[in-house]
Amino acid sequence: MSDSQRRLGPGAATALVVANMGGTGVFTTSGILMGILGSPWLVLLTWLLGGITALLGALCYGALAQRIPESGGEYVFLSRTLHPVAAYVAGWLSLIVGFAVPLGALAFAFAEYLRPWLPAGVSPRVVATLLLLGASLLHLGSVTFGARIQAVIVVAEVVLITLFASFGLGRLYPDGFHTTSP
Repeated sequence: MSDSQRRLGPGAATALVVANMGGTGVFTTSGILMGILGSPWLVLLTWLLGGITALLGALCYGALAQRIPESGGEYVFLSRTLHPVAAYVAGWLSLIVGFAVPLGALAFAFAEYLRPWLPAGVSPRVVATLLLLGASLLHLGSVTFGARIQAVIVVAEVVLITLFASFGLGRLYPDGFHTTSP
């Protein structure tokens, strides 16, 4: 594999980060949060607080990257600032909890959304498995091709989220905001 196939440009890297930040949760937990919190404003506040937390985490990683300018990311940061064992454990947690589980949840959620259009007797688990295998094969050949497909999917996701948010925000208070007079 040539060196040019291994590099991702700023657009592909941004698409990767956006895909990780706005993944399955937006499409699958909205109803759960609404049921627990009971208010669309509290759901939006929860997402805002999550976004602020993510921004603070990114700033921390940026500061660490500036102080420890080496390849290796989180593993290098943790092994240098805490202990190599902490880095090792965090690496496995990231692999399993940070990547594998969310990808499985994404594939399963996608398959569940497809359920009404699936032929009778086709299990969403089978569809999710095929989706994961297909995505793996897509990225197996060329990193550049896989990155382009990823970018297209992320743009579609951002457009959908924007449309859903616009549609939903316009219906929170369809008659306008009302204040009560004392």
